[in-house]
Amino acid sequence: MAKRFGFKLRKLSKERRQQAAFANLKQYRDQILGLAWQGFLQYGVGAIHFQETEDDGTINYIQRQNVSDPEVLQVIDRNDPQLSAVVLYDYNGWYDILTLSGSRKPQECYDELPAHLKK
Repeated sequence: MAKRFGFKLRKLSKERRQQAAFANLKQYRDQILGLAWQGFLQYGVGAIHFQETEDDGTINYIQRQNVSDPEVLQVIDRNDPQLSAVVLYDYNGWYDILTLSGSRKPQECYDELPAHLKK
């Protein structure tokens, strides 16, 4: 008989990581929305890809044409980039697909991005 030792521990770890991810997204929401708008203007429809690392993370913009996951494509296709951004929060092996919005629109957030973040 097989037993799943550690399953509950892994699940709790995943939940804790998701809570930290949501806190990061909330803290940097306006910057992420601004970067999503910048990506949309430069590359067209797509999603923000946030790759979590031990100390920090990296943010990239992925064009829709470079996405193969049908679930992600569905979320991208339903998203209005003028109102929100699709974010793939990558935990090194699995990811959450989120739609991020705020009190300000992505265009407004882009206008207020620090110069070093604008390309």
